[in-house]
Amino acid sequence: LHPANTLSLHDALPIYDKKQDVGAVPKELGLQRFLVQTGKYRAGDELKTEAPDWVGVDFAEAVRVILA
Repeated sequence: LHPANTLSLHDALPIYDKKQDVGAVPKELGLQRFLVQTGKYRAGDELKTEAPDWVGVDFAEAVRVILA
């Protein structure tokens, strides 16, 4: 890839559906943490772990928020 077409770690916006994935490591890396209420998500997961930066209905909603 040409350097102009590369992404840095800080360009990444991870989107998770498991509460365990939203934890401390992404936060320590300075990443925003998105939790979607699909897949492995269970009601109240965002209350059972370190709070994500954003919780939404699905992946499409997360993408809309990121691109806004």
